[in-house]
Amino acid sequence: MLKKHFHHVSCENNWRPSGRGALFLINHSSWWDSLVLFQLNRELLRTDGYALMSEEGLRRFPFFRKIGAFPVNAASYTSVLRSLKEAAVLLNSGKCLFLFPQGDEFHLDIRPLQFQSGAAFLLKEAPHCDLVPVTFYHTLLHEQHPEFFIRVGSSLAFDSQVPRKELTIQLENQLTEQLDGLKNDVMNEKTESFRPVVRGRETIGDRWYSIKQSLPRLFGRAGR
Repeated sequence: MLKKHFHHVSCENNWRPSGRGALFLINHSSWWDSLVLFQLNRELLRTDGYALMSEEGLRRFPFFRKIGAFPVNAASYTSVLRSLKEAAVLLNSGKCLFLFPQGDEFHLDIRPLQFQSGAAFLLKEAPHCDLVPVTFYHTLLHEQHPEFFIRVGSSLAFDSQVPRKELTIQLENQLTEQLDGLKNDVMNEKTESFRPVVRGRETIGDRWYSIKQSLPRLFGRAGR
């Protein structure tokens, strides 16, 4: 599906595993994010990773259970607390957890990013884990299909003793800064450090470009 719908899914990875559990915080703006995340982990990060996902989402797309998602019912405080405590146990045992801290999908350019309190709760329950910011940005550039860019940041320092509300704001600001930096680099085509995670299939645009490049050989003059 990714090969069919995207020209490239590309990543710049600055994270270096420490051997501890790791909490990956990711902005969420499209249905594709979960599939991109799965492919990112399979091809590049290669962690023993899990993800929190809404019960409604898992009912609609049950295959996500097979790739490490477990449910949380945002409408039930008891369910949320139980799922977060299960997630903290995973982090403290050295596993990796992927979390969309906004709690739902929001347009890519909405600011400020507004997080639920779950990420700060997990950092207080698992204070020795790595905190890794991951930003997703997708756009149309020069190709027929859109491009999807991923920036995996270096582990961030955090103070688990900070009140949860204040810590949540700090996390929002850190991920926003990284996302805006990624957007700026893509807009200015500063993407030399990105490496393909998925290469899309050849499109009509690709074939037409190949034909244009061959015109000088066929007709002895530059293609138009």
